Amino acid sequence: MIPASSPREPATPSESDDPVAALVACISDYVHPLYQDVVGGDAARIAEAVGHVLHEALKESSSQGSRALSVLDEVPASLKHQDDRVFIGSSRTRGVDDTYSNARQSLYYQRFANQTSVHLELGAWKSFPAERVKHILAIEKLADFICSDFDPQWDPDVVADATCLPFLDESVDRVASNAVFEHIAYPHESIQESFRVLRPGGVLRITTIFTYPMHSHPNDYLRYTHTFLERICKDAGFTQVFEDHKSSSGPYYTAHNLLKGTQIDPALPLEDRRAAMFLHSAVLLLLSALSPFDPFFKKGGTHIYKSVEIVAVKEGEWTARDRRKREDGPFLERNIDLLACPKTKKYVVQDGDRLVCPEGGTEYPIQNGVPIFVPLEMRY
Repeated sequence: MIPASSPREPATPSESDDPVAALVACISDYVHPLYQDVVGGDAARIAEAVGHVLHEALKESSSQGSRALSVLDEVPASLKHQDDRVFIGSSRTRGVDDTYSNARQSLYYQRFANQTSVHLELGAWKSFPAERVKHILAIEKLADFICSDFDPQWDPDVVADATCLPFLDESVDRVASNAVFEHIAYPHESIQESFRVLRPGGVLRITTIFTYPMHSHPNDYLRYTHTFLERICKDAGFTQVFEDHKSSSGPYYTAHNLLKGTQIDPALPLEDRRAAMFLHSAVLLLLSALSPFDPFFKKGGTHIYKSVEIVAVKEGEWTARDRRKREDGPFLERNIDLLACPKTKKYVVQDGDRLVCPEGGTEYPIQNGVPIFVPLEMRY
């Protein structure tokens, strides 16, 4: 396994003959300021409660030199790895399998770092502001980075349905989505469309969830196993499929991430809210601290996981094409040659404030320079 990067160096527990005191000293750093307004002086009590639970449980069931006691020493580094995400946000991954990491690096990144490749991001939402796109173009050496989304309010380059893409056959080099597929009611169609628009040797990358609370944007439909994604990618025609679910696996790790997606009702009376927040904070902290013990479960705990990521490769030899690196300017001036009518899959031309498909007679409006391929009544 390749160790996942940590935002800071792991802290060293306080020097003490009392292991509980050492744990509490470390754990106290992780009662997030978000909870201070409600928990207040209970922060130290939360840390102490969690420290005692960990130590007492292991002291009663483990002898000196046991594996369990040695894993207890990993708790501070584990908490440091999650850092500001112990109480809020999606948990950082635990490490990436070598086979998957190597495939992702060589097939998804290195293959297209040539200033000629075009990336298509499905469901970009608000995750790719202009400065981030500019950074990605520079770091990954791409010719263009196209942001598509179902909803025009997020200012994408193109408003499109991921199950009926407005791009010509074999027109882009890379397709990716992050936390989007749970919002797609017909994922087979989206993967088939991604396969269609990719050039030979092109790559699809999907990151999506398996265990996570319901959420909107605008609807939430599905949860995915790695075996399902592998199967439908191969059914669509992808010849190589690599997956990673282990880096976000483990019963404690997954339960910790799941419970961070819940919130105490702010309408509760202060006394009830304080009690609920104390319990919630203590459970979150305990679950995060327990994640080093996930390998103690059958199958190393890898059958229970938060999310899955796949890299799927389209058959054929990928070759660079004569396409200039993205320059600032209107999207249509840069990429109209890649667009197609989503119904006929044939090319489109611009006619004033609309795009027209000569072969199908269909028309699509252009609003503020953004082509709209999804009618308003179909967006929700």
